[in-house]
Amino acid sequence: MSNNRIRDIAAMAGVSTCTVSRVFNDHPYVRAELRERVLHAAATLDYQPKMTARRDVVSVLIDFTVGLNTYEAAMLGSIFTAAAEHNLSIELVRLEDADRIPRNYSKAVIGLIYSEKAASVLRSIRNIPVLTVNYITEGCGYVCTDHEDGIYRAAGYLLEQGHRRIGLLMAPAEEHFSWGDRARLQGYRKALAEYGVPFCGELLVCQSLKHMDRIGRLLLAQQPTALISCGESLTLPVKYALELFGKKVPEDISLISFYSSWASPYMLPEPTSIRQDFEAISEIVMAHVLGMIRGNETKPEIMIANDFIKGASVRTHEQKF
Repeated sequence: MSNNRIRDIAAMAGVSTCTVSRVFNDHPYVRAELRERVLHAAATLDYQPKMTARRDVVSVLIDFTVGLNTYEAAMLGSIFTAAAEHNLSIELVRLEDADRIPRNYSKAVIGLIYSEKAASVLRSIRNIPVLTVNYITEGCGYVCTDHEDGIYRAAGYLLEQGHRRIGLLMAPAEEHFSWGDRARLQGYRKALAEYGVPFCGELLVCQSLKHMDRIGRLLLAQQPTALISCGESLTLPVKYALELFGKKVPEDISLISFYSSWASPYMLPEPTSIRQDFEAISEIVMAHVLGMIRGNETKPEIMIANDFIKGASVRTHEQKF
């Protein structure tokens, strides 16, 4: 760092140039309040020190107001593992604390988000590469699972087995749908249309897991012959709800769920599942984050196919005419 830059930062922070140097060399005897002032001044002046001996920091921006669900826990675990393999450090940042990102001297930002409110925060970040995971928004690169195709394949498989009354269970209320939720619903409707089956809104349940009674009303009033539950967080709750309402899988109802590594292998019958490969997704994310940090690419747009695992939770349904 040039002497001029040191003096500019020192003047703005109201400290000595010696203190600025100590902060950027991670000297242990600098008061937290002084360190914060220096980092804030450097961020205001758009300066990032060269710290070649340390791991680059990547901030993961996450909206904790929606709660940490099964999907997020699995994805975060895989991201931390992939980051360590690429010699990167991960800093978790809450959505409401996004202004911390420049002060962390993050080299890139990964967004684990669900809403346009959160996306607008990402789009406001300047001079740092931004990549979203399983969310597409204008102006940001992304690595996504092909949610539309995953549900399209699941619904198509049920339709091939003769099912026409197929319920679709989605965790959020419809007014809170994210990009992924909308893509899944589109895949469902696309499969129905190809088989000439009209879309029935009564077969769609969009609600919090706290409202299991809606699944009961769906089963009693609409009598679906099959269900697709969308998302890893629904895998066990939906199976539990079906047992509560006396529905055996697949004798009474066929079920396709999302694969959960800590639940699906232990479920009977063996579940037919849609699987997101979190390890592969995180490895691809980190490879592209490194490319963005090094300036080799700007806004990657990567779509990854789901695995479709045929188990024993779907049976053929014979149509009655």
